[in-house]
Amino acid sequence: MLRMEKQPGKSLDYRSFLRLALQIRQAKNPAYSVGSFGRLLGISASRAAQILKGKVGISVQRAVGIAEALGFSEQDKKMFILLVQSEHERNPQIRNEAIKKLEEIEDGYDDVSDVFHSIADWHNHAVRELISINNPEDHDKSIPLKLGISVDAYKTSIERLLNLGLIECIPQTIPQRYRVKQRGIRTRQDVPSEAVKTLNEQVLSKAKDELRRQDILDRDYSIVFFKFDKAQVPLVKEKIARFRRELMQELEISETKDSVYCMSIQFFELTGNENKK
Repeated sequence: MLRMEKQPGKSLDYRSFLRLALQIRQAKNPAYSVGSFGRLLGISASRAAQILKGKVGISVQRAVGIAEALGFSEQDKKMFILLVQSEHERNPQIRNEAIKKLEEIEDGYDDVSDVFHSIADWHNHAVRELISINNPEDHDKSIPLKLGISVDAYKTSIERLLNLGLIECIPQTIPQRYRVKQRGIRTRQDVPSEAVKTLNEQVLSKAKDELRRQDILDRDYSIVFFKFDKAQVPLVKEKIARFRRELMQELEISETKDSVYCMSIQFFELTGNENKK
């Protein structure tokens, strides 16, 4: 589960979990429809659309089935069912108990949809880095152009970054400019995350495109094959993490920053396929 500081005045809605589950599938397959989503949940497309829009609710029994169909973790399943109970449970005592339990655990959650996309979409990270570069340019015009993204995609990034408190507006600036706040999104180490997986897929795809587009003087792609004891995998991961930290710390010292780069290191086993389905 993606976890971060909860924003003041925000409250969770079980539909956020459903919208996130749909968005994850659409990120992998743009043709994935609400109808396909409904079939996965065992309901009609129209019913799924009504639930997502908040026009109809769901029972606790249905919530349990949905959580299992979507493969929620036990933690998320518990939260999802409590949210449904707090809104749709007919028994006042059970509903009040659900509300009380939510108050105890809800602080660790934020708007899951915003968190997912802020991590999963590569351009959100690039937008935030470009904002941190102190220059007199109009952000709304220069950033989309530099990143090669649409103005709409840029505006969506800005909205999400603002909602999560990762950037803030600079007062009395026309056109509006922004600055980075010293707080970031973190996920627990080595916990499977659809957001992180989606980000890696996007970066790998973009790296493939840039391999042929960028001049070799402006990039570095390297591949090495070697044999070693698999028990040393944790050591390799630790050294890669240390290299990443030390390189970033060294580069951050520079007073002049005019570009945003992405470094993606791929390290994975090519053997052992006999144990994989």
